[in-house]
Amino acid sequence: MNCRRIRKNIIDYMSGTLSKEKTERIKEHLLSCAECSQLIAELEATSHLVRSLDRAKAPAGFESRLQTRIAFQQSVKTNRNPIRRFARDFARAFIGMRRLSLRPVIAGILFCIMLGVSILMIINNNVAQATDQAFISVCQEQHISFAAANPLADDSAVLLKDRASDLANEL
Repeated sequence: MNCRRIRKNIIDYMSGTLSKEKTERIKEHLLSCAECSQLIAELEATSHLVRSLDRAKAPAGFESRLQTRIAFQQSVKTNRNPIRRFARDFARAFIGMRRLSLRPVIAGILFCIMLGVSILMIINNNVAQATDQAFISVCQEQHISFAAANPLADDSAVLLKDRASDLANEL
């Protein structure tokens, strides 16, 4: 362990709340590092001094006033954040439920997805049909103008013109 990690875990080491493995690593480090050993010695001396002082008694009613003030501060903090309040209320609503069935929720989500995909397919199909119809109309117009410019080629211009008027009547 390095000195920074020792300082990070020093309080837990002194109180004896670290795992055996970490405690052993800290002890090994203290054998080789005079600076960390001196720091622990100073902290232990300070702790011993503080424990040797006479305990002062709190004024009458201090604890009840303190508890009331802490409760008030906590309620103010939780009520300030609407997202936290919503999450808390949502969690409380489901604490009493033994089993939460997600099947209706999943079915609803799948239905919405299928409905959305169907609508997109219909829209896409209508756009494709309109595009195809526009392309066919352009081709017919070009062919009619070509056939009109070259009347000896064939009589397809007349047939296409009739077909174009039939399509226009259908729409």
